[in-house]
Amino acid sequence: MTDLGLPGPDRGEGGKYLLVGLGYDGPLPEGGFYVSQVRTTRACLIGRAFMVDNDPAPAVEAIKQGFRIYPYTPGTAGTPVASFLAGRAPLAGQAAAGETRFVDAVHLAMNDHAQ
Repeated sequence: MTDLGLPGPDRGEGGKYLLVGLGYDGPLPEGGFYVSQVRTTRACLIGRAFMVDNDPAPAVEAIKQGFRIYPYTPGTAGTPVASFLAGRAPLAGQAAAGETRFVDAVHLAMNDHAQ
């Protein structure tokens, strides 16, 4: 779909990304987002952060403070008023972000077939 961070289109400057699901044909924002079409029915986010002086705490804190996932609501930020006036998009307020849940998976076995 897309890269995030330094290799992504925002070049690590903290852009907003909109992942649009398979078959979505509703209104899309015309600015403020990097829009990517998901070609399947599922999407997975994989990321990493780097330790500072061999300490993971700054990276964890940066993720907790800066990473948010919002449901997309057509007619919010990035949707021109002209789209609303032409009947192509509703006029809506931004949905609230859910609380970010950080799962420390450092010592968890992943795909461990020995268990």
